[in-house]
Amino acid sequence: MGKKYRKKIFKNRVVLFVTIVVFLFLFGNNKFRSVVKNYIRINRMKRDLVKLKEENEKIKQQLYIVQEDSFYVEEIARRELGLLKPGEIEYRFIKKEKKK
Repeated sequence: MGKKYRKKIFKNRVVLFVTIVVFLFLFGNNKFRSVVKNYIRINRMKRDLVKLKEENEKIKQQLYIVQEDSFYVEEIARRELGLLKPGEIEYRFIKKEKKK
């Protein structure tokens, strides 16, 4: 029993030592933490890049519509800027509020 007990204690000490060394390497090492932080930043930037590419594509489509479709530009000018063609009259209808 003494020999088996010593082997078991030795094995437990080796496992504890290896665990401590691995723990110190992973969490006590500034370089490792720096690598993990950079990995996280890179993944975040990749997600941002995908979103920006999608937004860029939408803007390209809008630009194409504005450049090619004069009726669209006219509609935007009328709706957002309130512009009228010469001789046009604008009619506005005011909604009455309902009384309770």
